[in-house]
Amino acid sequence: MHSSTFQLEDRNPPHNMLAAGNEFLCDHLADDPFLLNVSAPALQPKRVYPKCYSEPLSFLKNIDHIEISGTKAVDGVVFYVLDVYLIHQLSRIPTNNKHLEQPQSPQTHAHEQPDSRVLRRFSEFETLRERVTAASQQQLMATCPYCDSIRVFMFACYRRPTAFIKLCTGPETRKQLLSHFINRLIEYAVGHPKADVNTRPQDVWCLGFQSIPVLVEQFVRLRCYIA
Repeated sequence: MHSSTFQLEDRNPPHNMLAAGNEFLCDHLADDPFLLNVSAPALQPKRVYPKCYSEPLSFLKNIDHIEISGTKAVDGVVFYVLDVYLIHQLSRIPTNNKHLEQPQSPQTHAHEQPDSRVLRRFSEFETLRERVTAASQQQLMATCPYCDSIRVFMFACYRRPTAFIKLCTGPETRKQLLSHFINRLIEYAVGHPKADVNTRPQDVWCLGFQSIPVLVEQFVRLRCYIA
């Protein structure tokens, strides 16, 4: 009985040995240069985006409409003045008043200033048409509804900027045709003009869906757009 008790007591190290070991460990940690330089990074807020988030696409969705208000001659070159009107939410409070949720018509903006203004030549409209058409043809026909809808629009829309429109129409007619073309193209770029039709691909790696909104956004937003 006494021997077993003695063995149990012998397994526990003396108190002074524990104190000495703790003191040595503290001194070692205090002198370790690696541990001295390690500090917890400060927490920073991080914005989380949906998987299919696209900044150009979000900007195009926020466009109410575009008006070509006039023309401007610069060094003998005619530029079309594109007035860009964005959708402004009056309130974030849910409401049953439907007319507050509807996009404003062009007549509503008659006495309002545009949110931005961009000058574009007719040749830049042609370049945009060519680039969007090329981007929509990267997928095989009938494999991507998004690319197919834009491809058909570019082929069938008689208002698209072509040499025929440039040579056979006057300035006012060209303004109307180009205004209709760019507004319609924005609707196709964000999905489809019809609210009950969604052509946006589920596959985020669709090359047309990645590049077409960027081309249109640069055209209506960036002043340094290169034709």
